[in-house]
Amino acid sequence: MPYLHKMKILCYLCLLIPSFAVAQVYETVEDIYFEKIISIENRTKDELFLAAKEWLAETTWMGKDLIGFEDRSNGKIVAYGNEAINVKIENAVKILGAVTKKKINTNNRLLFVLKIYCQDNRTKFSLIRTKVALLNRGVIEKQAPLTKFYFNKNGVPRTKTKELKREINAIFNRVALDYEQSLKKNRKFGDW
Repeated sequence: MPYLHKMKILCYLCLLIPSFAVAQVYETVEDIYFEKIISIENRTKDELFLAAKEWLAETTWMGKDLIGFEDRSNGKIVAYGNEAINVKIENAVKILGAVTKKKINTNNRLLFVLKIYCQDNRTKFSLIRTKVALLNRGVIEKQAPLTKFYFNKNGVPRTKTKELKREINAIFNRVALDYEQSLKKNRKFGDW
């Protein structure tokens, strides 16, 4: 009997683990990018595609012309977004060539390309081509790839990036969680 009980627990854990899938973070000299696969039971590719478009339209942190490309038949959307970076970035003045440290500490934005792929019962969510931008009165003054903040010009990882990495990961996880929660809402438009 204890063996069967252990097997039941193991089977239950195997079913539970996919719903807690953690986003993957990839750090290369070419790009810092993030991916997460989200499983949504009993949803078709078209339903997930439309839910993704609705989420993009409702998301206020995305830009005005946020959707750059969409292909409904293949379930693919490419959009553009940005989020505030709320930490001091080491070497930002040098990397961005900015004028004052005050600007560096208060007006950094993470710019990214968002790719969403939809299939029946699952969707893949990716942030790629990440950049750090300095805004001056709402306009991008300077920008540089996020990789310049993670690696020096010789491709060696920078040592003082712990706080920045934590903030970037928090941004991605916040955006991914918002997207996932939006998909899991049970939308019924006919009953009102």
